[in-house]
Amino acid sequence: MRGGLGRERLNGYGSATDVDTLIGWRDSDTFVLGNSQKAYYQGDGYAIIADWQQWDRIELYGKIDDYSIETTQIIMGNSAIDTQIFYKTDLIGIIQDSTQIDLANNFIFV
Repeated sequence: MRGGLGRERLNGYGSATDVDTLIGWRDSDTFVLGNSQKAYYQGDGYAIIADWQQWDRIELYGKIDDYSIETTQIIMGNSAIDTQIFYKTDLIGIIQDSTQIDLANNFIFV
């Protein structure tokens, strides 16, 4: 899914087996990986956020204590370090080529 040149809201709606690539482009974008009922991409699926900027946001289900982030070199994109997003123990997202993310500042909980 690819956004345009303005502020975009990219809603993954991912299922247990989907692997989606979300690209927001310029400006401040919101990548939605959950709604008020559930976290998306539980199971084998996950979203790849391919153009993360430090002013972007990720919208998630639940509360901050349900999530963790880990950095690793997954080899998505170039050789830069990627950030994985876990809902409890389930991988739901990968921020490609960036470690510029903070649960308290870049995440919106609904």
